[in-house]
Amino acid sequence: MILFMLITVATVSAKSYSQATTLTFSLDKATISQVFKEIEQNSDYILIYNEKTLDINRKVSVIADNDSIETILNKVFTGTPNSYQISGRQIVISRSETENPATDADEYANKEEVQQVVITGTVTDQQGAPVIGATVVVKGTTLGNATDVNGNYSIANVPVNATLVFTFIGMSPQEIPLNGQVRIDVVMKELTKALDEVVVVGYGTQKKESVVGAITQVNNKALVRSGTPNVTN
Repeated sequence: MILFMLITVATVSAKSYSQATTLTFSLDKATISQVFKEIEQNSDYILIYNEKTLDINRKVSVIADNDSIETILNKVFTGTPNSYQISGRQIVISRSETENPATDADEYANKEEVQQVVITGTVTDQQGAPVIGATVVVKGTTLGNATDVNGNYSIANVPVNATLVFTFIGMSPQEIPLNGQVRIDVVMKELTKALDEVVVVGYGTQKKESVVGAITQVNNKALVRSGTPNVTN
């Protein structure tokens, strides 16, 4: 009973001191740290806080005209995720569990930027046939895959704002931004014309258009009619 009375007296005393203590000062565009210093110099209060959860360099303007500590602190922390608790001669500054809407929106936007998805799709040619072995790569990275026998591909851990690059020998490369899509189907177009095809010759390679009129076929009868001066020839 005596202990309860002592605790009650101490609580009432602390509350009375809080209500009885008033300050008068004017600070224009001062930091939170400067406001705290003003309070500590002109009262018996000590402010306790963690710099990781409180921006002590934030600028505020406070005009106190015989105001209580509660009134002054309310002016300082209005619109912020911080709150305070007075215990005896100590003022403990903490971060509220519910932050302001702007902070929540910023955190949500940051989460969206790093969100990753699985992208799937099919790569075909202009005739609708699957392109086997086409390379699909996330632009600017080494993350990618190749299409299977059905022209299908799948890439995991792709950023939602990425761009896919599709390449295959003899076909025009394509770059397609995801723009929120998780399935990208691509029709690839031929890059070269028939005359640009490569023909293998006995001494190297040449374009087909270069050798069409320069190569003829010789059959057995033609070889028999040709002159053979000796067995060596």
